[in-house]
Amino acid sequence: MCLAAPARVVSLGDGDAVVELGGRRFPASTLFAADVQVGDWVVINGGAIVRRVDPDQAERMARAFRVATSPAPAAGEERSGAG
Repeated sequence: MCLAAPARVVSLGDGDAVVELGGRRFPASTLFAADVQVGDWVVINGGAIVRRVDPDQAERMARAFRVATSPAPAAGEERSGAG
């Protein structure tokens, strides 16, 4: 299963980019979003930049991504990070 996630473009090459997600850097194809610039917030899915998003939307997506990928809480505990 692939999850679409927000990331920030940190460098560009010929047909590709390096994006930062959760403090780690990954290569990403720019085939579907050739007009991205360094510093843009983007959505990546399956190793490709799908589209550009504004910083507020990226933060909301990142928060939801952290909640969705965090371990399930123990019985009786609440999941944090949703606020």
